Amino acid sequence: MPENIKSQQETTSENPMPQSVSILTVMNAAIPTGGVEPTFTERPVIRQSDEGTKIIFQCRLAGEPKPSLTWYHGEKKVTESSRVKMSMKLDKKMYYLCCLEISNVEAGDAGQYKAIAKNDSGESQATINLTFDESVAGKPKIPDGVAPRFPSKPTIRQEGDNLVMECQLEAHPLPEITWYRGEKRVEETTRIRHECKNISKHKFLLTLTITNPSMADGGLYRCNAFNPFGDSNANIDLNFETGEGEQPPQAGPQKAAEPAKAPADGFPPTFTEKPRIVPNESGTLVTMKFKVRSKPKAEMQWFKGTQKIKEGAKFAVKYNTLGNDEYEIMLEISKPCGDDGGDYKCMMKNEYGQLQAKLNLNIEAEPAAVPTGQAPTFVEKPKIVTKEDGKLIMLIVRYRAESKCECIWSFKETRITETKVMKFVHEKSYDYWESRVELTDPAPENAGLYKCVVNNKYGEINANLSLNIEVAPVIRDRPIVKKVEKKKSVVLQCAVQGTQDIDVQWFKEGQAISASKGARFSVEKKKSEIREGETIVQLEIHDTEITDQGSYQLVAKSETGETQSQTVTLQEEQVKMEAAEASLESVSAATEETSVKKKKKKVVKKKKKKEAEKEIPKPELSSYLKNFIKKEGESIEMKCRLEEE
Repeated sequence: MPENIKSQQETTSENPMPQSVSILTVMNAAIPTGGVEPTFTERPVIRQSDEGTKIIFQCRLAGEPKPSLTWYHGEKKVTESSRVKMSMKLDKKMYYLCCLEISNVEAGDAGQYKAIAKNDSGESQATINLTFDESVAGKPKIPDGVAPRFPSKPTIRQEGDNLVMECQLEAHPLPEITWYRGEKRVEETTRIRHECKNISKHKFLLTLTITNPSMADGGLYRCNAFNPFGDSNANIDLNFETGEGEQPPQAGPQKAAEPAKAPADGFPPTFTEKPRIVPNESGTLVTMKFKVRSKPKAEMQWFKGTQKIKEGAKFAVKYNTLGNDEYEIMLEISKPCGDDGGDYKCMMKNEYGQLQAKLNLNIEAEPAAVPTGQAPTFVEKPKIVTKEDGKLIMLIVRYRAESKCECIWSFKETRITETKVMKFVHEKSYDYWESRVELTDPAPENAGLYKCVVNNKYGEINANLSLNIEVAPVIRDRPIVKKVEKKKSVVLQCAVQGTQDIDVQWFKEGQAISASKGARFSVEKKKSEIREGETIVQLEIHDTEITDQGSYQLVAKSETGETQSQTVTLQEEQVKMEAAEASLESVSAATEETSVKKKKKKVVKKKKKKEAEKEIPKPELSSYLKNFIKKEGESIEMKCRLEEE
């Protein structure tokens, strides 16, 4: 027979009575009565304390009795010290939150860490690596994401005609959320909708709402959350019971309270044999049966779920009288199949009380033969290759399998298809297969996380590739010329747009300009305060001469390309500095005159009277502001000198 019939049992007899089932059951993880082998329920993660002074290795563990936990750094056992602290706190029954804290992290702390949990039922281990950021010496590299985690048990509630399944999730970035019923994905319809609300930093509220639910909606639901840092599941077991307005049943027989004026020779229905399920040897007939005593004979009605059972080719109801007010009740199910599985109930009622008989029929198909073959495996690490000076980018995945597999590519969790600029290639090369995406003339919007899923009937593998696209620098406008006569210099200024560090070089008449220390030419780069990603580049020519006139050109280079500016020409009048020279001569004369006055104090008053009649020259700066570099805590003195004539 292609199907096996399985019933829930509470005794050791061949076909005993099932245990009672609650109306709505939320099931996150069953807790066995015996010992539980230690199990790491989530992947270990590395976090940084709020004050940034220590790192924390964190993992979650289940086990009964409470496991012992030992941490290792490489092969060396980790012990507590002034820098190292360990903790293991009970999160909820049988579940523990385990932490290893390290303060003032050093380069020697890098490497693999391993947590080993043991109890009488067995042992388990989890590993995690601590690496350091190469760009910042001595700084640990903390992942900037959070693997999905369901911190609390899912819930079910009723809102009018709606049934709402709700889960709380912690993750960053927002994961891909998928709901399943059994192994089948739950899609949104007019009756079913999914929602995801951001309730706080890295915390989300996930809901699955079913409008006007029926018995057909019952079953095991699973909410899967996946992001690049991991995945997690929350399980909800949704069971319904009928009652046509009856109260939820109690385990075992239920007697109604006797009326105040009941005749002495009557009594309500009571079990003389508990309900049980009996399949025949060939499996073509299943009988649900039990025995009761009742006076008078009770009315009887069978239900499957919330629906009354009607006799026909599938169901046959029998109500046999055994004598002495005892009766045998039977429901026969002919040629049982998967659709016949579920909750059954028989209601017995007379004028003295009522009784419910409850049974649960599970019909499981025989397990299909496990296919024997090879699941795909990677030949090498997936890679990104750039060709044609960055105009062609190839994302390449190479795998080995007995035959060509299905390859599904997605970009930012959305499946992608071929376009004018995106081409898919899937071909055999030597003894392996190659699947690749070819991007022509890539743009910044093509940057992001690409995922390739390679699968066949024996299994699947996943590859994640992160594509960064850097744009060559762009010089939008011609350089502008600024004349600083007081400093006897000319400044050429230009704005360069780019996403990375820019290497600039100025040219005069095709010859590179040297801007070494002490030279008349100096080059300065600074970030624009107006536009993001823009750099202001200046060439300053000190003590300009007539020979400085001519054409100047700026070339901005990066790893991905270069862009040249338009040529700007310095005219003769732009490099002349007569006004500045005259100004400096007047300042020099005034300085010499002041010196003579100090030596001949007796003649000061007479000279003042004469100079009062002369035109008073405009004030001139004799020196300019200077830069000072001071360390924190050092003092700085600023001076200003004024002289009166």
